[in-house]
Amino acid sequence: MKGRLRNVKISDEQKKFASLMISDLQNLNQLASNYNKIILEFCSGTGDFLVNYAEVEPQSFFLGIDYAENAYLRALKKVYNKKLCNCKFMNIYIQEVLDYLEDQFFDIIYINFPDPWPKKRHANRRLVTDQFLYKINRLIKKDGYCIIITDNKWYQEFIDEQLIKLNCYSMFYENSWFTEDEKEFSSTFSFFQSNYYFKAKKLNNKIRFYVLRKINICIQ
Repeated sequence: MKGRLRNVKISDEQKKFASLMISDLQNLNQLASNYNKIILEFCSGTGDFLVNYAEVEPQSFFLGIDYAENAYLRALKKVYNKKLCNCKFMNIYIQEVLDYLEDQFFDIIYINFPDPWPKKRHANRRLVTDQFLYKINRLIKKDGYCIIITDNKWYQEFIDEQLIKLNCYSMFYENSWFTEDEKEFSSTFSFFQSNYYFKAKKLNNKIRFYVLRKINICIQ
């Protein structure tokens, strides 16, 4: 179920400026053709990460996807207020949009602080599974990256189990899929603080930065 609006008000002009619909994806290549890099964020929430990223890197194009409508609307307002033409958001379930995205199109796919859904009855809602990582592999350019950031210890252990099953990504760090050193991660990849980040810090949770380098097309 999509998140409630929670009194988020947005004009048609703001929505048109910052949002994309499924029908727009057939022209996504043309829309992003003038940019050096194309970055996708799943679980984009209220847009803190992508909006900050797009502001400091105007030569790149950014697309955020999230199913929670209230968060999506807040993201749209941030993009509109900063007049960022290089950043768009979609309000849709991630699994529903995958077939509409072009192969080998994105330089980096970020999955920032996804909901872990630890209970067995919610297992089918978990995003970062081996099957999902197989599916999105085709979207990533050769030598591109999938980056997963989470502070949930249970989910970290679950992700470790999923990565054992994969043969189409390689480790970026020496003998490890991840680093817990924020400075080490941000020395190579862009990272911007969000509400989820501050919550993790407040709880003294260890944030783990997974970096998966695409080495070939996944074959199941």
